[in-house]
Amino acid sequence: MRVYYKVLLIILFLCGIIFFALSFISFNSVRSLVESLCKDIRVDFINFSFYSKLIFRLRLLSLLTIIIASLMAFYRIPIDNYISIILSNLIISYHDLKKSIINYIKLLVKDHKIELLSLGLIISVGIFILYKNG
Repeated sequence: MRVYYKVLLIILFLCGIIFFALSFISFNSVRSLVESLCKDIRVDFINFSFYSKLIFRLRLLSLLTIIIASLMAFYRIPIDNYISIILSNLIISYHDLKKSIINYIKLLVKDHKIELLSLGLIISVGIFILYKNG
């Protein structure tokens, strides 16, 4: 198993545990935290019903995150191979993109020297005026 895959699994498990732990923060603590962060804004929307729905969703998110991490650990070989293929294709695409950008810049410099010099002159004059007035 590759390092990035292990790191991803650790992050998912930790997120699941953190989400689960956060779901045990009391209603009064959450309300006082929100009120301290929103001093000039009314926070009437934070009632016990809202808090209950939030806790339910947070625990559900925790469960789903841990299930996904467990499934990824169980099916690690095919998923790791698939991620490797995706990353190698992204690296190849990046190198192709880099070559394309370099070629476009070369063509721009070759075909539009006067326009680039004019743009450089306009920017230089603008910087000079800003520096002189500032």
